[in-house]
Amino acid sequence: MKYTLIPQKPNESGNAIWFVLLVIVLLAALTITVTRSSDTTEQSGDIEQYRIQASRIMNAAHDLERAIDQMRMRGISESDLCFHDSGWGHTDYNSADCSNAENVIYSVAGGGLTFSALPNVIGWDIAGSHAVQDVESSANDLILQAQVKKGLCLQMNKMLGIANPSGDAPVDDASPVARFAGSYASAAADNLIGNAAAGLAGQKSGCRKDAAGDYYFYHVLIAR
Repeated sequence: MKYTLIPQKPNESGNAIWFVLLVIVLLAALTITVTRSSDTTEQSGDIEQYRIQASRIMNAAHDLERAIDQMRMRGISESDLCFHDSGWGHTDYNSADCSNAENVIYSVAGGGLTFSALPNVIGWDIAGSHAVQDVESSANDLILQAQVKKGLCLQMNKMLGIANPSGDAPVDDASPVARFAGSYASAAADNLIGNAAAGLAGQKSGCRKDAAGDYYFYHVLIAR
């Protein structure tokens, strides 16, 4: 038996090639769309997580501020305030005033708070060594400061209505804080927050970036 090969017409061959190319293009477009959708979903998830974390930290800062206000209304001097608790893992906040439970923030007789480390921070302190530009006088304020991640810092500023120039936190370098143990540290060089970043001036809460590229959230507990 003989088999006769039927030659393929040129236009049929061309159509097949175009069809293959079309399939390749459509698959590539679908892959890009899925990838972008995945990235957008991931970014949205990150933003939502940062928003939740920011709310927790700022709520804790406000709880601490309210506890201090209530203690001062009862006649406790700010110099008698004691932030000592074994949960810190150090005794830098301990002073003679801590022997009176009514002076202790983390005491039922005092501030009524239970010590709990701030969530989602790298580290945090209560300091009496810095002041915020245009918040009351130039005297040092009592400030809570916490080191945080960049994404969290940016979200905090967004929630506080503070601009993040060029997609980054305001750059404002400051000297290391001194933990508060009943007295405010003497004025040190570069202890003013908001003098280098106008967006932070007058803001009781905000987040800044220092010269080393680290990010710090601050909240004024007592403005002086």
